[in-house]
Amino acid sequence: MSKIESILAGALVSGAALLMASCSDNARFVGTWNGISPVDMSVRMPDVVRASSVVSVDFTLNQHKTGGPIGLSGKLDVVKSLPGDSASSGVPYQLSIPAMASVRGVWTYDIDDDDDLLVNLDMSSLKVTVDREGVRWLGNVPSAGADSLAAVTAAICERELSHAAYTDFSRFTVINDVDVDKSGSKMSFEIHSPEAEIYFVKAATE
Repeated sequence: MSKIESILAGALVSGAALLMASCSDNARFVGTWNGISPVDMSVRMPDVVRASSVVSVDFTLNQHKTGGPIGLSGKLDVVKSLPGDSASSGVPYQLSIPAMASVRGVWTYDIDDDDDLLVNLDMSSLKVTVDREGVRWLGNVPSAGADSLAAVTAAICERELSHAAYTDFSRFTVINDVDVDKSGSKMSFEIHSPEAEIYFVKAATE
């Protein structure tokens, strides 16, 4: 390696080190944040009346201050429509199905912009669980077999939600314009496919 090449290589390493130091100094987003912006998931589940997710995020900084583990969790709210019968005068029944989804991964800084993050999610860690005790009928209740129908529908919905959550969490693989307010209690950033800005509040520490 020539002297000039050595100087250039050294400058690049020093520049990268300075960038990472600057990034770590500004990592005010590290911690647990509770989402306050429901994300519409109905486009991923066309057979539902409505479906939404409120995502919370947990950022941890590694010892090198170059990135770290990330955890995403989603509080899901789904309402499914089921065919009506004579007891309901043909009006469809509606079933509310709450669920939780979670996935883990690793985040790093985007070297081109220190308020952008790149996220590598481990989709093998994706978990979706329907809250069986929270499943309930809205309005009319089937006159026969209501409990068994609700249980079967919830089980089917859990499988559908796994696919929807996979797609929804994939929107977080590139996070742009991370912004934490001066108080350190509120945060926002942009996700994509489609583009959306979502908002969070800092979780209370015990």
